[in-house]
Amino acid sequence: MIGLAVVIGVGRVKGLDFLPGVASGVSGFAEWARTQRFDVVEHSDVDGDPVDAGSIAQTIRDRLGVGDLEQLFVYFAGHGIGTGGETWLLSDAGQDSNAGINVTLSQTNARQCGVHHVAFF
Repeated sequence: MIGLAVVIGVGRVKGLDFLPGVASGVSGFAEWARTQRFDVVEHSDVDGDPVDAGSIAQTIRDRLGVGDLEQLFVYFAGHGIGTGGETWLLSDAGQDSNAGINVTLSQTNARQCGVHHVAFF
């Protein structure tokens, strides 16, 4: 089984409260995924780096391009909103209304990506 876990953690969004639990959520899920023999790629602001949708999408596109992926897990810890569908807020969401991940659309796209087992957490 070849699996990829994309672990996303955003504890800092300008204008919103800092979420200290993001760090433990990211590390806990990443650790669990490694025990399940997943390759793990983290996109997190735990070390102060901003998280953006482009780098997350590039991680997934690069791995899909190899053509050997059987499982894809996407984990998110951070702020989200749920009006009209769920959106995960990324680092610049306080200044840019496009700085988020539309979970509903991502799930729809995942059905067409060629990976048989995709899960969002």
